[in-house]
Amino acid sequence: MRAGVFLAVIALAFTGAVSVQAADKRWCHGVSDYASDETLRLARIVSKAKRVNFVSNPGDTAKTAECPSMSQQCQGRAFLVPGDHVLVDEIEGDFACVSFVSARGAETGGWIPKEAVEALPPASPALKDWTGAWTRTEASIKLELKNGKIDADGDASWGSRDPVRVRNGAVHTGGFAGSAMPQGNRLAYGEGYDGKGAPDRDNFECQVLLRLFGRYLLVDDNSHCGGANVSFSGVYVRKAR
Repeated sequence: MRAGVFLAVIALAFTGAVSVQAADKRWCHGVSDYASDETLRLARIVSKAKRVNFVSNPGDTAKTAECPSMSQQCQGRAFLVPGDHVLVDEIEGDFACVSFVSARGAETGGWIPKEAVEALPPASPALKDWTGAWTRTEASIKLELKNGKIDADGDASWGSRDPVRVRNGAVHTGGFAGSAMPQGNRLAYGEGYDGKGAPDRDNFECQVLLRLFGRYLLVDDNSHCGGANVSFSGVYVRKAR
């Protein structure tokens, strides 16, 4: 993974971010697909250092009970470099919970020092900004501009990377399709679903919410878009053309 340059104070930039005090909020494994619009931001890594290492969660190893902190024992191997763009959700003390996806689709999530993260101004995407083939592990969503709307065609699976499941025909699949108009950086698919709130887990009709943040497409569904364990939820990047 990689990390940032240019020291920047993020406290004012992230005025909407949540400062969490509870001990059970000290864990970060990346931005959740249902992250709140009030806390979620696109940001870039800024630091005078050539690398900014991810920081361990409490108890990741026998020596990390007091993490996250800037102590040597809390420094992870994965890192970011200056200029990398990340999705940021929660702020806890001196650390920001972020997700980074490489050009090859490898995702790393965890804590990064808050001072190494600079929030980018919110943007309202143009229609063309949505288009392309967006991918993550075991899922892809193709978005095309047609008749002034964005046509979506999504496919997802669960178990396709397990040779035993593949051999036994036990891979579960799912999909969705539709045409919709974005509302700001939000795009919603599903019968009667307007995307103003999170997908309804109690509705058994497939609902999918897409939120665009620069190079990242954050997707959340209601877990009713395919077979058991199949989900479109996660962070996507556009497949290179």
